[in-house]
Amino acid sequence: MHNFNEKVTFSASDVNQMTQRTPLEKAAPDLLKVLRQMEWLPDDDIQGKLYCPWCGNYQESGHAGDCVRQAAIAKAEGSGPVRA
Repeated sequence: MHNFNEKVTFSASDVNQMTQRTPLEKAAPDLLKVLRQMEWLPDDDIQGKLYCPWCGNYQESGHAGDCVRQAAIAKAEGSGPVRA
């Protein structure tokens, strides 16, 4: 049986390694900002129509329920799935 009252110690190096962020974690705020900015693009075939390049829906219909862009933003924000 393990004694949970044992004192656990960490060196300064251990603590530093546990608190360092990975390159992806450092880039995450910038990636989220870019993802938010690139929501609707003009459709080259239909003038005046904007569509989501991830789910393919047009702006007036909103995002598809399984839009990967919306799911990624929801995950980054710590919320549940986003519905159109």
